Amino acid sequence: MHWLKEAQVIVLFTYACITVLLMVFSIARRLQIPDVLHSSRCVASKTVTLFCLTVLPVSMVLAASALSHPVDLQTMVWYLVGTGAFLVCTLIDDTVIITKYGLVFPSAMSPSRLGWNQITDYVVRPRYWRQRFTIIWKDDAGTFQRFEFYTSRRMSDRIDRAVETRGLMKVPVGNRKKALSRV
Repeated sequence: MHWLKEAQVIVLFTYACITVLLMVFSIARRLQIPDVLHSSRCVASKTVTLFCLTVLPVSMVLAASALSHPVDLQTMVWYLVGTGAFLVCTLIDDTVIITKYGLVFPSAMSPSRLGWNQITDYVVRPRYWRQRFTIIWKDDAGTFQRFEFYTSRRMSDRIDRAVETRGLMKVPVGNRKKALSRV
């Protein structure tokens, strides 16, 4: 049984190291994006499904085994480090980033970036306390693509203006009424 305990520690250590490495790459990718106006969660997040299929069952097995016999502190620490890093990585990677130059999609999507001049149409629908943006564009093959994301009502006006002005946004949000009254 001694080799089984060592194998468990090696697997947990590998899991924690890989998830921490993914978290570092996600943070580095996010910090490289210039002129961020807003970030928002995706509508259909596949990583949440992955989280529910992997991390939650492992946590439940760990909790069940803790009830039947005591668990090492080292084992609990590796599970917590791996789960925390995976959760941070999920939260960073499943966001749409709105910049001055366009949209940056989650890393698993293609294309990863979309300029304001590539967007052909968009629709804004109110959904309870937030807005649901649907962005439509043509890809290289000429077929229309669609992407949806949520944002708060507070940021809705800013994103709407960014799409309309193709990211130029020369008038600050607070001075919009003054600029419109001069026209």
